[in-house]
Amino acid sequence: MPEIAHFNPAAIEDLWPQCMKLETFPAQGQPQFTYRYMGAKLITLFGKDLTGQTIDRNESRYPFSMIVLKLEEAYFLGKGCEDESQFVNEKSKLIKYRACFLPFGNETKGITHFIVGLSDRSF
Repeated sequence: MPEIAHFNPAAIEDLWPQCMKLETFPAQGQPQFTYRYMGAKLITLFGKDLTGQTIDRNESRYPFSMIVLKLEEAYFLGKGCEDESQFVNEKSKLIKYRACFLPFGNETKGITHFIVGLSDRSF
């Protein structure tokens, strides 16, 4: 698994606005995820910039809350995965999406970050 320091967003510069970078922290058996970057397209999609915020599993209005389940699955499996589903954003639009979760880390710390790429359709 590559370390996040080796990731160069310039290599995917045309896709980078549709990506987010999440940092992971182990916490009492469940990992926590903090947004470290949100692409401009995702800020528009979610209705706000979540950079710097930690995902709160208990917040019922959290946009795109189903991503937490796939992130946790990928975290515990120690590998990347894909997902497709739908949600209603803060503007009451139905969003259908496909996502790819790419883990980064090292043998000592395990997974430390995820890069998540999204493609979507609004209805």
